[in-house]
Amino acid sequence: MSATTRGPRPPHGAEARRWLQRFDRIGIGVRCAYNPQRPQAIAAYLGMAAQLGALGVLPRAAAQGRVLEVLLQAAHDSALPLPWRRACAEYAVRPVARLRTLLGPCRGDALAAALAATHEMLDAAGGA
Repeated sequence: MSATTRGPRPPHGAEARRWLQRFDRIGIGVRCAYNPQRPQAIAAYLGMAAQLGALGVLPRAAAQGRVLEVLLQAAHDSALPLPWRRACAEYAVRPVARLRTLLGPCRGDALAAALAATHEMLDAAGGA
């Protein structure tokens, strides 16, 4: 009998809760622009969402949906610095593309249209 090799076991219980709490903390930092000089925090948030989805802690579509929601909220928040808002809108194309793959083109096209409206709003805010 040969033993089958499997990937890493998905975290569960307390460990899964710790992963989700860390994901939420990073999301709060992105949403509130805690460190607006470091847009790498957005990339870390995207990476953590992908990791949570791959490990099964969150369904992939749910993880990407949460990221997209946070990024669009930050992009629309006029109290945040404009460069941060633009960075959030720029990074939002990644979860839109992943959701388009996961949910199909019809749903993905609607998300892409919402993202395009966000870019238009930011362009208007930058020119004002």
